[in-house]
Amino acid sequence: MSDSSPCGSPSSSSSSGGSGGGGGGGVSSSEVKGSPIKPCNCPTTLVTESTRYSQCPVCLSKFDLKKLPIALNCSHTICIHCAVLLVPGVEHNIELFGVINYPLLVFLDYPVDNCAPVLEKLCMIARLIRSHTVSRSIHRKTIILINSVTSNDYSKLLKPIKNLGERCVVELTSVCSHASHYHAQQQLWAAIRARACQFMGPAMQDEALKLVLLALEDGSALSRKVLVMFVVQRLAPQFPQASKTSVGHIVQLLYRASAFDVQKRPGNSSLMTLRPEFRNYEALRREHDTQIMKIGLDAGIRFTPEQWSSLLYGDTSQKPLMQSIIDKLQSPQTFEEQLKEYLVSVQRLSTPDSQFLVSLHPHFKLLANINTETVGPIESYLDSLHAVLLGLISFTANRKHQRNSRPNGGGNGGGATTTVFKPSYVKSVKPDDNICGTSSAPPADNNNIVHALQSSLCIN
Repeated sequence: MSDSSPCGSPSSSSSSGGSGGGGGGGVSSSEVKGSPIKPCNCPTTLVTESTRYSQCPVCLSKFDLKKLPIALNCSHTICIHCAVLLVPGVEHNIELFGVINYPLLVFLDYPVDNCAPVLEKLCMIARLIRSHTVSRSIHRKTIILINSVTSNDYSKLLKPIKNLGERCVVELTSVCSHASHYHAQQQLWAAIRARACQFMGPAMQDEALKLVLLALEDGSALSRKVLVMFVVQRLAPQFPQASKTSVGHIVQLLYRASAFDVQKRPGNSSLMTLRPEFRNYEALRREHDTQIMKIGLDAGIRFTPEQWSSLLYGDTSQKPLMQSIIDKLQSPQTFEEQLKEYLVSVQRLSTPDSQFLVSLHPHFKLLANINTETVGPIESYLDSLHAVLLGLISFTANRKHQRNSRPNGGGNGGGATTTVFKPSYVKSVKPDDNICGTSSAPPADNNNIVHALQSSLCIN
């Protein structure tokens, strides 16, 4: 590119706003590893934080068919009028400085035609996201993908494609967990009981923890038997079902969480004192919740923060606390690890939708194997990304339609009460938008699921 280019060099790149803001802000220049990071002289870097993806970051005008968005080779997007002002005559040789960002026009609901194959596939993705309500993360990552368009380097699309595919895995896994929540909940209680512990419900558990704190917050040393009897006697008027066994299991849960210092006494019962750092309710409750969630994670159970909060507190008010505990217990997962978890969640689902979800596995596997340092079959990647986005939208719409069609008052059997949880990203999608017809899918073939699980173990 000549020195008169708006951005100096075709290989120059710059980070911009990232999410919805940023007037066409591109992705980080570090996407293509190994290439030198050169500063971008494009004027968009001065104002990107105050603009939106629908605006030119130079003149702040909205993009339309007259003010066409031009994706520069630095991954910034400005309108054609500003491009002409920066470089007179650029409208006659746009390909030297960038490319018309057709996917962004589609995302802004303008009609386009006759664009390159890669751009056409990006337009299909933009049109799909535009016409359906999706999570903020999907929306944001789609904008980043669209604004990664350049005329000379498709490698800049690889990382956003992979990130968007990875987010689809996360959201589908969460929806599957939500769909099979009652079954997973029973697995959690079984896992807790297998460790000689017990959860007696949000109200009784909360009161029992407060009584344990009342007995031991001053540093007193009590035997387990005395502590249990103290809690049972105080609980009995309010909770007649409280017993030495159930309270003993709650104490055992705290013992497993290392909340006590134990003093051994030869020939006598050991004495327990509450460790100093747990002599306030917030710290003790957090450690108690952490232990339950750790048991669940060890058993392969994955709940959303809203679900954990509803299980342990009876409402979703403790969602931030649950999220912080999950972040502490779970190390960041790779795409491949998330894909394995997705397949496990699909296997637990045991509904006709399972077959459809298993059919998405080859697309996810292709996306998981993207090497962001080497340009691969970009059109195949975009086809797979479109397929998984379509699957996510279809499955969430179908699950919502099934929930809405259930008669009120349906029980789960056994007298247990199950809260109906709604993940935050499942928003209003028209019930008629059953894109893939998942409700009429044939029953899942367990052999297919097992085969997919085995295949996932071979992902490099």
